[in-house]
Order: sequence, then structure tokens, then C-alpha cells
Amino acid sequence: MLLCGCAPDGPTHGGSGYYSPPEVDTFCLAWQECALRAPVPCRFTASGDHFPRRRSTLIHLTTTGARTGRPHRVPLGDLTIDGRLVVIASALGSPKDPDWCHNIRHNPLVTVETGAETFEAAAGFPPDRDALFAEVVAREPGFAEYQARTTRVLPVVELHRLDNGNEPG
Repeated sequence: MLLCGCAPDGPTHGGSGYYSPPEVDTFCLAWQECALRAPVPCRFTASGDHFPRRRSTLIHLTTTGARTGRPHRVPLGDLTIDGRLVVIASALGSPKDPDWCHNIRHNPLVTVETGAETFEAAAGFPPDRDALFAEVVAREPGFAEYQARTTRVLPVVELHRLDNGNEPG
């Protein structure tokens, strides 16, 4: 096992994606990247645990495929900023937006699963993206590294909860 807690053949290291959470109390960006690409650990779905030294939690976001119309479920780190649920379409700094971001541009209705609840939401691109991204970077500096890796502007996506009669808007 690598220091980052990834299996040597994990997705960051070119392999299958199986990994174990690290036993060390250190922040490792490579482990974070593996955790977001690999299947979510059982302890998340059971208890909603936070990742070590991260201020964000992990959610599952289910989008509808823009081309296929099929549901696609992805694990994402999320932050709550001034009561707003936010995710970043970083794709770890790759040159193009992740597929889930492409999907919500075509169909903004999504399902959000936290460790404790599941709810429907409308995904949107807030007009105050720059201010939100600055707050995200203040809390999670790794996103500044992702932004530095690419020429595209990393989309900030706000997830507006739809239950209790709330309408997207």
C-alpha cells in the first residue's frame, strides 16, 4: 500500500481503483483523488464520515445522461457555503468538464445522496461563481491546484434542494 492509502494499481496510479482508506493522519492529495474516483467506502454510506483533514463531505450525485437518458451516479466532495450546497466540476484539473457537468447542462434535475438522506435538487451555475470559488479554495486549497492544471474555468455548481415545495429558480 502506498502512503496515500491507494492500492498501487488504483486509479491515480493507473489501475483498477480498489483502495483502502489511509491509516495515517496526513493529508494526501493523491488519496483524495483516488477516493473521488473509486467506489465510496462503506463507512461513508453507513455514517457520512468526513475524510481526514478535509472540510468537505462526500455525496453521491445522480445525473441523467445527456445522450443516453440513463442515470449516472458519481461521488463528489461537497461544501456548504452560507447555507448553499456547492460542488466543483474540477475533473482533477483535466482539460474538459466531467461528464456529470455536461449532463446537468442538459438536464439540471439531479438526486443528491448524503450519508443521512436522499433528496431531489436542481443544479445551477451561480452568478457569483468567483466569490464561491474563492471560498471553496479557502476551505479546500486543492481546488486551486486543479484550477492551475487547466485553462478552463472550473465550474461551480450549486445544488438547490427541491423538496418542501421549493421550485428551481
